[in-house]
Amino acid sequence: MPTYSLTYCQSAQGFVCYDALLTGVELCQVLRREPQKAKTVTFEKENPIIAIADGLSTTPKCFKASRYWIEWLKDDCTYLTDQWIRQVFEYYCSYFPKPWGTTTTLVSAQLFEKGKVRILNIGDSRAYKITELGEFIQLSYDHTILNELLTAYPEVDPNIVCEEIKYMLSDCLVADRAARNFTIFNQEYQLKPNETLLLCSDGLTAFLKSEQLSEIWQSYSTNEQRLQAYQDKLTQPEIKEDLSIVVWTYQG
Repeated sequence: MPTYSLTYCQSAQGFVCYDALLTGVELCQVLRREPQKAKTVTFEKENPIIAIADGLSTTPKCFKASRYWIEWLKDDCTYLTDQWIRQVFEYYCSYFPKPWGTTTTLVSAQLFEKGKVRILNIGDSRAYKITELGEFIQLSYDHTILNELLTAYPEVDPNIVCEEIKYMLSDCLVADRAARNFTIFNQEYQLKPNETLLLCSDGLTAFLKSEQLSEIWQSYSTNEQRLQAYQDKLTQPEIKEDLSIVVWTYQG
């Protein structure tokens, strides 16, 4: 049985974190007064799944939506597929009353031996590959109105797009069967030895650009130190976003 070591952290700005996080074996969803500082867990498991669901604060009881998806991934999913997501989506719509329209994003990764990973996401929570030199390369796809616009009209300058719509989601998991035609990004990648996979909610990427993430990453020598540096920087009174991060380094 293969052994995996993962590091994660999580913090909430409201009473309860709108994000839910799967470490491969455990679900994490903290309260505001009980942030999870960077912690490493080691376990044995075949093809574990790590994931972050980020409930949309503009929808009711969104922390329940994020937790719902992480619980299903933890207890039921053996292989990340589009078919599994769409099957659970039907249960999701039945579980939440239709008028709610509670909503979450999802980014997930299944880890395989020899450094192969499968990324599946809906929305704008992200997965990155971090090279041995500390470069951040996005592996997931942001389902946003801006990306839809640039796909349809590649000649458009993204800098002139109205800020109000630039980061609006084009696809996410809404507890409403009328929203069943969401797009799923699903792709396999190969990590090299000493490369790291990072999953995060937009509580990280909304405030730190890739260059800043890389600079902080390279300033520390362990994953716990790196995640704690991100959490310390972003757990400030003026920042109103919850934060969830989980990383795995492929040792080869």
